[in-house]
Amino acid sequence: MFLKIEKRISPAHDVNKLFLWSSQIIILASSTYINPLFFFINHNHFFQTQKPITSFKPKLLTMRSSTLFLMLALTFSAVFVSAQVGDYTDVDQSDWDNSDYQDNLQVGLAKLVNVVISEGKIDPEDTTWRVLEIYSIQTQVVSGINYRYNVSIINEANSTDINATIVVYNDASGDAPTLSNWRYVIHALYVPLRPLSVVNTNRVINQLLNLGANRVVRRVQANGNAPADETFTLKYLTDAQVRSFYPDNYFYRFSVGFAGDNNGTITSNFIVNYNTTSHVATFGWYSYVYTP
Repeated sequence: MFLKIEKRISPAHDVNKLFLWSSQIIILASSTYINPLFFFINHNHFFQTQKPITSFKPKLLTMRSSTLFLMLALTFSAVFVSAQVGDYTDVDQSDWDNSDYQDNLQVGLAKLVNVVISEGKIDPEDTTWRVLEIYSIQTQVVSGINYRYNVSIINEANSTDINATIVVYNDASGDAPTLSNWRYVIHALYVPLRPLSVVNTNRVINQLLNLGANRVVRRVQANGNAPADETFTLKYLTDAQVRSFYPDNYFYRFSVGFAGDNNGTITSNFIVNYNTTSHVATFGWYSYVYTP
């Protein structure tokens, strides 16, 4: 857009009384970005030849007019700048598979994983991730384009997912897109342990299973829900799962069944926490059903 405002005073006056003032403001704007504003303000003063030049006093009107036009120009600049930075616009779901959106998403996610690794939140070897779900894609026009994604990704072992909001900036000049903003939440997921056996070949898992089983029986009897003189034996393991919090915390969840020597039974679910650095195991949450 090109806007030119020009004001001139006709010189058709006595040269001894003539005051010529001219101002030009040229405002240049682009449809994609804001060019700086250039101001050309020229003051041509015709003074009386009979008086020495040192007696010249600038007109107050000239100063006020210059200030007025400068304020108007600054106002135009603020309006143009605010118009160039738009709000985020939702991308229709039917367009999510467009290569433009997918390419920027992959760049952003790769950079996000590197950030999470650098912050010590996931294993540095855990570098293979896939998109679990895309919740929304939005774009914003700035000097380039911001792509904002709400997305969930999961690692190759299906043991950790990350819910994230990322902003990928692309200036459309051929430079690589950049990850300009992000926030994320990590969820550790339970994965099954196999094979299921009350005597596990893994010594640590076997110890954790028996630790939790013994604690369950003691608490059931301490609560008065099972006879204190009845002996219960771990008979079966119906499920075993583990989830890990990098770097060294593991939560083992077991579903088990006990048989008592007086024909009572206990079914229970419980969790044992284990730290691989300190080698400390802690009995956690549990539930149970006792049947006489």
